[in-house]
Amino acid sequence: MIKKKLLWGIFPLLIVCMSLFQSGCKTNDDDESEPVLTTNIYVVGYSTSTTGFLTPCYWKNGTRSELSCPADKLGVAKSIFVSGSSIYIAGLTYTGVSDTAIPCYWKDGQRTDLSKIAGNTDGKAISIWVSGLDIYVAGYSGGEAIATVPHLWKNNTRSDLTVLNAAKNGFASAIYIAGSDVYVSGETADSANAFIPCYWKNNTRSDLSMAIPGSWGWGNGIFVSGSDIYIAGSTRSSSYINVPYLWKNGAQTALGVINADKGGWAYSVFVNGNDNYVAGEVRNNSDVSVPCYWLNNVRSDLSVIDAAKRAGTESICVFEGEVYVAGYCTNGAGSEVPCYWKNGTRTDLSVLDATKGGYANSIFVLKN
Repeated sequence: MIKKKLLWGIFPLLIVCMSLFQSGCKTNDDDESEPVLTTNIYVVGYSTSTTGFLTPCYWKNGTRSELSCPADKLGVAKSIFVSGSSIYIAGLTYTGVSDTAIPCYWKDGQRTDLSKIAGNTDGKAISIWVSGLDIYVAGYSGGEAIATVPHLWKNNTRSDLTVLNAAKNGFASAIYIAGSDVYVSGETADSANAFIPCYWKNNTRSDLSMAIPGSWGWGNGIFVSGSDIYIAGSTRSSSYINVPYLWKNGAQTALGVINADKGGWAYSVFVNGNDNYVAGEVRNNSDVSVPCYWLNNVRSDLSVIDAAKRAGTESICVFEGEVYVAGYCTNGAGSEVPCYWKNGTRTDLSVLDATKGGYANSIFVLKN
C-alpha cells in the first residue's frame, strides 16, 4: 500500500517555520520605543462544509479564515509561509465541467492560479516559500494517461523538474530556500514504476539510497542547515511495511516505531541547532495510526481525542525552543478534527461543521 499524503490528508507534504526579526529605529527621544511583537501561530488546511465541500482555510491563533474557490467548487490549502504582514498559502481548487484540480496560491486571500502540463490533467501546489520579492511554489501535475511531472514555479513561471524516466511519474513535496539555492524534495519513478526518494538542488536531482535496493521510497519534508541537507520520508520494507526514515546528506537513519510489523511514516523535518525534529505517525499494535515526532530519533507520541481512532501529523517547527506540530485527530463520531500540539499539548481547531470535520496540513510560527 502506497502511503502518500498529497491530497485529502494522504501523502505529505512540507512546510517550515522561521523566526522573523523586526526592530524599530530608536532615537535619543525617550518617548520612542521598539515595537512590541507577539508570537502568532498560523495553521493551514481545510474544513468541510455541511454540503460536503472541502473549503481551504487557515487559522491564526485559532481564528479561522476561509480562502476563495471558484463558485460551487472545493479546494485544499497545503502549505503556508508568512513574510512581514503578508500570508502566502499554496494549494489547489477545482474548476471546469470536468472538475480538474488547478494548482494555486493565495496572497492575503487573493488567489493566483498556476499553469500545469497540457491535457486533461490535475495540478497541485504542495509547498510555498517566499524569499524577498520572489514567490516559490513546488508541486506537480499529470493525469491518468499522462505521466505526473514535478514542478517548481517562481513568480508564477513553471519549471519542470528532472525525473528518472519521462514516461513515469514524479512528485515534488516540499521546498526550502537557502541563500540563492532552491531545494525541493520528492520522488521519481524508475522504469519499473518504483518510486525513488530524491531531492533537487537548483533542478539538479539527487536520488536517495534505500536500505533495501529495489523497494519503494518517498521524500516528503526537507530542511537545509548550513551544508547539511535533511530529508524526512519513508521506504517500503521487503514485507511491504512502510518504515519512517531521515536522510542527512544522503545517509539514511530508520526512526523508531511502536511495532516493526506495523511501521510508520515521516512527513516533515525541522533542524534547530544540533537537534533534528521529524513529524509523522506510527501504527500501534491495534494497527491504529498514532501521531508523533522524533527528537534526534527519540519518539514522543502525541495526545489524541480517541485512542481507538486514527490520528497523524503533517508539519513540525521549533520556535524559541518550543515545538509545534500540526495534524489531525479522529473523534468518536469518526470526524477528523484539525489540531496542533505545542510542546505536546493539543489545541483543536474550529471547523465549518463539526460532523464533517477538517484537516491541518502545515504550521508556521513567528513574531510579528
